[in-house]
Amino acid sequence: MTHFPTLCFSVPAFRGLLWIAIALVTGLSLPTLTLAATPDYAIDTLAPSLSVQPDLNPAARPPKPFRNPLSLQDRSALTQNRAIQVIVEFDQAEVVAMAETRRSQAALPHDDAAILAERVSRYRQRKEQTLTTLAAESFTVVSDYSHLPMSVLRVQSLAALDALLQQPGVKAVYSDVQLKLMLNESLPLIRQPETAAQGGTGTGVTVAVLDTGVDYARAAFGNCATPGGACKVAFAQDFAPNDGALDDNGHGTNVAGTVLGVAPGARIAALDVFENDLASSTDIIAAINWAIANQAAYNIVALNLSLGGSRFSSPCASDVFATPLANAKAAGILAAVAAGNEAYKNALSSPACAPAAVSVGAVYDSAMGRMAWSNCTDAATQADQITCFSNSASFLTLLAPGSSITAAGITQSGTSQATPHVAGAIAVLRAAYPGESVDATIGRLTSTGQPITDTNGITKPRIDLLSAFSSNRTAYLLTVAKSGTGGGTVNSSPTGIACGTSCSANFADGTSVSLTAQPAAGSTFGGWGGACAGTGACQVTMAAAKSVTAIFNGASGEISLAEALDNAALNWRSGGDVGWRGVQFSDRDAAQSGVIDDGQWSELSAALTGPGTLTFQWRTSSEADYDYLLFYIDDVLQDWLSGETGWLSQTVNIGAGTHEIKWFYFKDDSFFEGSDAGWVDAVAFTPSQASLPDLTVVEATSPANGTPGGKIAVAATVVNQSAVATGASRLSFFLSSDSTITTSDLNTGWGCSLDPMAGGATVRCSGDIVIPATVSTGTYYLGAYADTVGSVAESNESNNGLAATNPLAIANSLLTLTLAKDGTGSGKVSSTPAGIDCGAICSANFAPGATVILTAQPVTDSVFSGWGGACVGTGSCTVSMNTAKSVTATFKLIQSQPAAKVGVFRNGQWFLDANGNGAWEGCGVEYCFSGFGQAGDVPASGNWDGGSKSYIGVLRSSTGQWFVDRNGNRQWDGCIADGCYSGFGQAGDLPVAGDWSGNGVAKIGVFRNGQWFLDANGNGAWDGCGTELCLSFGQSGDLPVAGNWNGGRQAGVGVFRAGTWYLDYNGNGAWDGCGIDHCYFSSFGQAGDLPAAGDWNGDGKAKVGVFRNGTWYLDYNGNGAWDGCSVDRCYFGSFGQAGDLPVAGKW
Repeated sequence: MTHFPTLCFSVPAFRGLLWIAIALVTGLSLPTLTLAATPDYAIDTLAPSLSVQPDLNPAARPPKPFRNPLSLQDRSALTQNRAIQVIVEFDQAEVVAMAETRRSQAALPHDDAAILAERVSRYRQRKEQTLTTLAAESFTVVSDYSHLPMSVLRVQSLAALDALLQQPGVKAVYSDVQLKLMLNESLPLIRQPETAAQGGTGTGVTVAVLDTGVDYARAAFGNCATPGGACKVAFAQDFAPNDGALDDNGHGTNVAGTVLGVAPGARIAALDVFENDLASSTDIIAAINWAIANQAAYNIVALNLSLGGSRFSSPCASDVFATPLANAKAAGILAAVAAGNEAYKNALSSPACAPAAVSVGAVYDSAMGRMAWSNCTDAATQADQITCFSNSASFLTLLAPGSSITAAGITQSGTSQATPHVAGAIAVLRAAYPGESVDATIGRLTSTGQPITDTNGITKPRIDLLSAFSSNRTAYLLTVAKSGTGGGTVNSSPTGIACGTSCSANFADGTSVSLTAQPAAGSTFGGWGGACAGTGACQVTMAAAKSVTAIFNGASGEISLAEALDNAALNWRSGGDVGWRGVQFSDRDAAQSGVIDDGQWSELSAALTGPGTLTFQWRTSSEADYDYLLFYIDDVLQDWLSGETGWLSQTVNIGAGTHEIKWFYFKDDSFFEGSDAGWVDAVAFTPSQASLPDLTVVEATSPANGTPGGKIAVAATVVNQSAVATGASRLSFFLSSDSTITTSDLNTGWGCSLDPMAGGATVRCSGDIVIPATVSTGTYYLGAYADTVGSVAESNESNNGLAATNPLAIANSLLTLTLAKDGTGSGKVSSTPAGIDCGAICSANFAPGATVILTAQPVTDSVFSGWGGACVGTGSCTVSMNTAKSVTATFKLIQSQPAAKVGVFRNGQWFLDANGNGAWEGCGVEYCFSGFGQAGDVPASGNWDGGSKSYIGVLRSSTGQWFVDRNGNRQWDGCIADGCYSGFGQAGDLPVAGDWSGNGVAKIGVFRNGQWFLDANGNGAWDGCGTELCLSFGQSGDLPVAGNWNGGRQAGVGVFRAGTWYLDYNGNGAWDGCGIDHCYFSSFGQAGDLPAAGDWNGDGKAKVGVFRNGTWYLDYNGNGAWDGCSVDRCYFGSFGQAGDLPVAGKW
């Protein structure tokens, strides 16, 4: 049995199959329903046989990849050289740090639109950087999650998988998980009616229900014909293959109805992720990605996931759903997830086990007598009794009613039904307290809930909505850390801290939290630090965020870490679930990792200041390839050991500055071998000579010209490149005949006295200096030299001088060159040699006889039209300075073109946005008319007469006939005045229009199963491929678009394929790859959207856009990525409705 940890080392590695037949939990009252999940031993038996054996020579190997377990089916396919589909998670550490920093700087409770847009951009860059290094034939991008660091790839071979895993930007690879559904007194139990009476209804927010769909035609949702408008279902989409039904099961309808029962003012986004009784992880993650991308559009505050499977006895931070749920939380969306109905009393299912999930167990809402379920029986029942089927664990979040819940006319039972009670409660609280953090929202529910104890002794809060809603107290974070040479656990009352596993929790303002320490066997409790002192119970009153440290000491006879590591100079720290301790062997002493359980870790760390050389010895006795001893510098993995090893020596070069070194021993979720520990010994750090200061000049500037005795402005920047501070020093400016500055060059007599500089400090020296009057005329270099008098002992004395990049011409007299700018446009003129930068500096002095070259650069909306004065033409301007001269640069403003506007075609009726504001303002303002086309026609538009405006047209798809409004009066005037063409296209074709020949006139065309037939000569008749354009671009099922993508006169073709765009940017009618043509992978639009193209901003280039059930999204800046409504354009239901066909043009 072999399997692999993931690249995420800060949490326990995931063990087990990802292809899981997960227990159906809906409809627990049905006796024929099988609820048993795959047992742990079966999962381990089927664990992958792929293996990677570490090479213990760190200098000879690259960084090591870690594989997540793949399913038995996927492993079998690879061994038979068959391609598989996998989910790839890319590293997002830098993106998470960026988002945290920006939220902190702006005091935001969660990511705003700008942060989300930056996430999308950085995710796209990370994916492109990683995948472009791989051979294109080794994988195919099946789909992409724009708002998550994840993509779905089709990998062609085991070698391709290994190549993918070797990429530094890849964090983990997962198989596609198959999940099944989790299955009048509940509202009074949680005090919802009283909450609603006080205004707590969730008005203005949306809950995304990831389930089997929602039958919004039912009365509970408004008897709707379509989502949106007054319907309680704001949006609906099938992410799994479309089953043609609103809800083919009823489960999602019941769940959504329960949400609205708790939060009657909220709205539902019905995201159907199930195909029959199964939901794949790719579809679930796609729905989560949609929710993040559309959080601002619908004000989505919660996800409801009444689904799941497998069994996890500790939080599953390496699960395939951990990152998607964490990113949703960062975007302000909390995920309420069913705990599962397998009657586990020490485990939860996935994704409820994910750290960012709000996991939910079930209680009865009233006495129901004896209740026999498929896998257990409650002989007697009462309100607030936990159901026997409800999974339980120490890391469960909340409880809610889940037995015989009737909603939307359907009655069902399970943690599936408990979960929407919590999702609805989140909606109520987020609507009432939108400025609070999502952790504060969770804190309201956990701190005010009614404590209920399960048969396993675990107590968790059952939600009390009124208490959570009416309490205006803020929740604060209490964090517990453990230190010392021993081990133990810390628990809190009220519950929340169980450290062990959960070492932080939110408690409401004013809550008195009692912490109790329990030392492990062989350890003693040494006392509290931080917000508590002494050795008794720790009482913390939560008036702010607080932290407490529990100190556990090793048993007598142990030695200190400093003695064990043979290094008392470093300040050793120990942490994790159980700390390291000093131990004595027969032949040596050493530091040993703490005695930890499955899924826990033990950490040893210290800080040191480089540069220098670090040496140490280490070894492990552990389960090979599963339990690891890792070595980090500044949280960057350097090397690792696993299995049975002897003592190995390690040498590491440490750079300048302060660094943290860390040894980290962690165990996966089951099994152990050997001593189950890691050891470190003989730690020595030898500083190098570079522990001295190091001053260097990194910038020097001077003008291009000067005169003997004249003043010139100079500047220099000096940096102390070492971590060691300097004493006081002097920086001076010199004149040199070459570009190397030394103290033997001509000292100008001017400089700066520098105060002592700390390590890494930067100082700038600037001012006017006088060129010595005795200097001979000629060409010099002006430069600066740090520590001129040698008062600072440095590690490197050879890097103190630096010359300006440009030479300094010194002449007895100078001639002035003056630059003026003229015209309606704008631009910049610069000179070589430096001097003119106009812009800001529009005149400069140059030596007689100097040759000056001027270059003009127009801004985006302007063109350079020519020189005047001492230069002519439009190329670069060369001026010989034999007298003072002046030059004029003329820039002209480019006249912007009219922008394209949106419109829709609805069963023979046209609605066109005449004023271009994206809002429907009635037929008196907009264009609305009928009589041109009929139901079933497909719209098109183009400047049929060669003018500046677009006119309408239709292709009658049933017959292949075209009808175009050639005179532009928006009515059908017959085939003579308008145009009707019967020989161009056939039934089932899709229409396109564009200027195929570049003569300024739009012409018709059709798209047929990946083939294009374009009327090149514009006569409306099919004249064969020798005369017309016949292209192969795209494939069957694509949707066609056309536009002048590169700003030229001739239109190019393009296709939209399930969220991905392929545009013929160079206009040659052939696909030349993403480097020449343009491809936007799931960065603008999604499957099910209808494409449109137009010059939205009037810059002369066509750009993409999509129409989605009445909402428009337009790529206003033309970068092919969705940058949010503030940068791009979005018209939410303001122009068009679901079922309309989009059209764009310059009306």
